[in-house]
Amino acid sequence: VCSGQDHSPVSLANANFALSIPSMAVGAETVYVAYRSFDRTNRSSHLETAAYDIKTGKELQRKTIVVPLVHGPRVADGLRLSNDGNVLAYAETHEPGLILLISTTDLSEIRRSEHLPFRPEDRHRLFAGFEAGGLLAFASNRADGIHFFRVDPRTLNVVSESTTGGPHQPDVGVRS
Repeated sequence: VCSGQDHSPVSLANANFALSIPSMAVGAETVYVAYRSFDRTNRSSHLETAAYDIKTGKELQRKTIVVPLVHGPRVADGLRLSNDGNVLAYAETHEPGLILLISTTDLSEIRRSEHLPFRPEDRHRLFAGFEAGGLLAFASNRADGIHFFRVDPRTLNVVSESTTGGPHQPDVGVRS
């Protein structure tokens, strides 16, 4: 159970908080939730998505999406709402990687990529969400500096990337 606005509890069916923490995004009147559900052997190949009314906590819709199989704990790197409120972007930046675009209208999958443009030497991978121009922003820590790249949500291809000059950056609170 997760408490929302006005302490209205919402049910997260099949959630296992020891293996996966739900990611949330908030729209004008809706809270969106995405989390992996696990079987008895701690394997997961399903992403549970749901939308709840902020004021009442009432479930508005729910959908299960098939995702790459993982075993054991899994950390999502975020669920982000597009600037226009029409698309959710869900990301898992560690192998097997996943970028999943989801319609807020019916929680259906719009498009996905399981091939993230990170390299093996990328540490502290970060999904920052939608930029003002609508591109998806990612970053990672490399030996030669911080690497930034932007992905076009229409194609899920990298459209720009850059690396800050200088030596390896110290850990600055970004998850690995």
